[in-house]
Amino acid sequence: MLSLHLLLFGFGLLMVWRGWRMTEEVYHIATVSTGAVALIWGFAISPDEIQMTLEALSLGWLKLGRK
Repeated sequence: MLSLHLLLFGFGLLMVWRGWRMTEEVYHIATVSTGAVALIWGFAISPDEIQMTLEALSLGWLKLGRK
């Protein structure tokens, strides 16, 4: 149970990456959707420290993108 969130993060990233490389539209949508659900699920069950760190990193990334 300890590393289940890491497995879901990894699976979600892999599925999104594979989905973006597919050429067929139906498989592309299904694969990216599966990856997004796995990423959200992994984020929801992760500890608070990891959630806060990822939120801070994403806000910092958005702040750098505006320059």
